[in-house]
Amino acid sequence: MKLRHPLLHLGLMQVSVLDVLGTWMVLDRGGLELNPIADVLIEEVGYDGAIFFKFGLMLFVAVLVELISPRNTSAAHFLGWFALLVSAFILFVPG
Repeated sequence: MKLRHPLLHLGLMQVSVLDVLGTWMVLDRGGLELNPIADVLIEEVGYDGAIFFKFGLMLFVAVLVELISPRNTSAAHFLGWFALLVSAFILFVPG
């Protein structure tokens, strides 16, 4: 199966890696997780579980984009770019 949006998926994964690394650096230095959902995940399943959830969610979005694309390319683009931009925005919002 050929991916229809490989660069979009790559961007989403890159932003996710930056988010995970940034969170790890903040927590390692005694900072707090400001995202309440991520904070609960880290408390309940640990940092490794939260990372697994984060990448599982990004994989879900990537698969959904690929499944939607043959039927509605504009909706697939919107979903993928929305996920990418929201993830990127969160990286640059000061806490």
